[in-house]
Amino acid sequence: MKSEFKRHLQALIGLPCWAVFAGHGNGSMVTLHIGRRVRRDQPLRNRTVPPDWRRFVGENCLFVEGCSWRLEHGTKISCSWGEPEDTIDRKMRRLVGHTVTKITLHDLSLDLSVSFTNGYRLILFCDQTANGESQDNYSLRTPIGWYRVTAGSGVKLEPTNVK
Repeated sequence: MKSEFKRHLQALIGLPCWAVFAGHGNGSMVTLHIGRRVRRDQPLRNRTVPPDWRRFVGENCLFVEGCSWRLEHGTKISCSWGEPEDTIDRKMRRLVGHTVTKITLHDLSLDLSVSFTNGYRLILFCDQTANGESQDNYSLRTPIGWYRVTAGSGVKLEPTNVK
């Protein structure tokens, strides 16, 4: 399962991030929409999000749920999971319009680093380690389903429809 997960992560290289949901109402959770836009079966009804986000979802989505994370730029830390929501929202939106250039996955912990063309790097730390925890560390939705990086750094695939 880990080798398939790695293959899907590597497939993100060269794809643009076209939307980021972060901050305002999401706390430290972050969703990056990466790759082509796929029309939703049913548009979202939430009028507080842009129309494009209501009608489309990313072909791939990286959802940071229960793990700590940090956004770096060059040799500086731009923001992290503990920042105020407005800071998280503002800083994470700097990834929009930029392409994934590099993916690094730590084999043991499944910590993840995602680098972008604008020099930003998002690093996820799998610190949900106790089996039985309710939150996953992070998830990756691909065209074949959700890869969940669970507490204890396991990987599970839940086949789903992208839409």
